[in-house]
Amino acid sequence: MASLCRLRVLSSIQNFARIQHIRSIATRSSSFAVLQQGLGTSKCNQNNLQQRITELTRSVRHYGSAAEMTITSIQERCTLVLKLFDKVDPEKVSLESKFAEDLGLDSLDAVEVIMAMEDEFGVEISDETAEKLLNLKDVVECVADRLDVAH
Repeated sequence: MASLCRLRVLSSIQNFARIQHIRSIATRSSSFAVLQQGLGTSKCNQNNLQQRITELTRSVRHYGSAAEMTITSIQERCTLVLKLFDKVDPEKVSLESKFAEDLGLDSLDAVEVIMAMEDEFGVEISDETAEKLLNLKDVVECVADRLDVAH
């Protein structure tokens, strides 16, 4: 019975996420994690679930402009994303590190890294362009081009 309740809750969460187009990866992952933690003790009450999802995904108003993106901030964020990738040794990460030779990533791992960068910056990188990205410096330049940041 409890597993059926969890399946219903997870299904409701997935449907709600599709409808509401949750704005950031951080919000999605933290909302899902918080809801997963609460599933063991919560009752299968649709209204309670709807209220909890609404609280966790409530949009935030930004009254000022976002901080200006610079090439340095892009480099730092890209480096952090790559260092947090589970198959990469953080000690080996530098702007010149090649994904295959220096970091030991295969082609599927490289695709996962590119997808993580897309999620981090909210940009889309075509498959043709992604094939040409061989190191972190290439990724930083590609993201900067997509965000119209001067090099």
